[in-house]
Amino acid sequence: MESFVLDQGRIVAGLDEVGRGALAGPVVAAIVAANPGYEPIDGVHDSKALTQRKREQIVEQVVTCKKLSWAVGVSTSQEIDKFGIRKATYFAMLRAYWNLEVKPDVVLVDGTVGVNKLPLKEVYYIPQGDARRHLVALASIVAKVYRDKLMRRYSKIYPGYGFDRNVGYGTRYHKRRILELGLCPIHRKSFIHSGEAAD
Repeated sequence: MESFVLDQGRIVAGLDEVGRGALAGPVVAAIVAANPGYEPIDGVHDSKALTQRKREQIVEQVVTCKKLSWAVGVSTSQEIDKFGIRKATYFAMLRAYWNLEVKPDVVLVDGTVGVNKLPLKEVYYIPQGDARRHLVALASIVAKVYRDKLMRRYSKIYPGYGFDRNVGYGTRYHKRRILELGLCPIHRKSFIHSGEAAD
């Protein structure tokens, strides 16, 4: 993880998403912006490298830190089916940005530019940014905790698929239950019929 440095007193934000490769549920983007004077939270890494408890502890610190602002954006499974995962991810990222109360001067985005460059004044795309930049890693953690909690709620509405454990990803159990139960309203029909579920 590269050391955290605020750029000449400007507000800098990290932006990342989770859920691209799932068979069910939304894709969720999160943005975390740091104001001058922010002291980095200890133990921040790519969300996939942390335990659920550690991720939740970090999110608690994000929420209570007066030097940080954060927001999420969501694209539903229906939007993913209608527009495709790339466009839906783009929508989720835009929604996260517009939901952020204080607009940053600089945005660091995990990944490469791709076909949907965000229409922001100063935005930088960083491959593996969630493993390299503190604020991008924070965004990935916020997005994952938010989406995981949402999928656990869906597990009570649509029982039988194991959403509380697989959070919508294509585990062997999940795929078997789809064959046995059929699809529920939050399944991505385009992924399951075309087999395009790849992150």
